[in-house]
Amino acid sequence: FNFDLVLAPILLKIVYFVVERITDNYNIMNKKNRNKKFLFDSKNYNLLLMSIFILLIGFFLMSGGSSNDPFKFNPEIYNFRRIRLAPTIVIIGFLFSIYSILTKNK
Repeated sequence: FNFDLVLAPILLKIVYFVVERITDNYNIMNKKNRNKKFLFDSKNYNLLLMSIFILLIGFFLMSGGSSNDPFKFNPEIYNFRRIRLAPTIVIIGFLFSIYSILTKNK
């Protein structure tokens, strides 16, 4: 008795059934989503891009301060730019991104 001859048609029917259900659900979802608008307005996307730019500036200001000699301490890692200014700019960038997400469309 060969199980391959018995199981192959059953597995094919199962795969066909699953693919048919997936395509039916996809077609139903496509019909529902045709009339929907974008979640955000272009103003929101522009604000979000500006907040990403602000975040990149903050992280760029945080970088640096390394030493060429691994056994020598470089106190430049504790300067004003890396400890106060850059984290403040990053926090402002995150707050700006939250604002861009929460502003309502008109």
